[in-house]
Amino acid sequence: MFVMQAVSRYSIRCGHDRARTRAPRGALVISCLLLSWISPVVLGDAAIENQIRELDTHVQAYPDEQQWRILRARAYIDAGRYDDAMEDIHAAQALGDPALVSSVYGVLLYRRGDLEAARKQFDRYLSVHPGHRTSLEYRARLLRDAGESELALADYQRLFSLSDELDPGYYTSAADMLAALPDHGTDEALALLDARMETKGPVTSL
Repeated sequence: MFVMQAVSRYSIRCGHDRARTRAPRGALVISCLLLSWISPVVLGDAAIENQIRELDTHVQAYPDEQQWRILRARAYIDAGRYDDAMEDIHAAQALGDPALVSSVYGVLLYRRGDLEAARKQFDRYLSVHPGHRTSLEYRARLLRDAGESELALADYQRLFSLSDELDPGYYTSAADMLAALPDHGTDEALALLDARMETKGPVTSL
């Protein structure tokens, strides 16, 4: 149920005027699923395992459809089952355009600590889908972790332009980098936080 509700929401976002009653097919649907994919709500272990079991049924029913492997790979990552995720990623690459797998592959590599390889995957995906929020979030984080603050700030600014509902932690991370950079400094960092609070009201963490 969780998966099919998500697919229905994706279908609406992609311009369909009614929810589908059967599993979606085709490159358009795959693109819609992935372009609509944002950072998921944090689920408990039981909820993640239920999600995986539901995705198992779709993978079994439609073994030649790439999108189910991609979605299950992400669920495996959230469950910490990285070897299973890698297996689905390799299978998804063989089932369709490998570029469509780049974002979830980047998440797996980031979680495993391979920042350089993860960055290549996010670069690949964002070159085609520059507004993909999850990829921008992860690339900004890994660039920050790698000490490439200017590049990380560019991704944070792109995120800020895409949504005003981001967690305050994104703003404090960007402000910390601004404050530490000679070409920006504390005044610019405070201006970023002030602008956020002017939009959303007082935020204790800011």
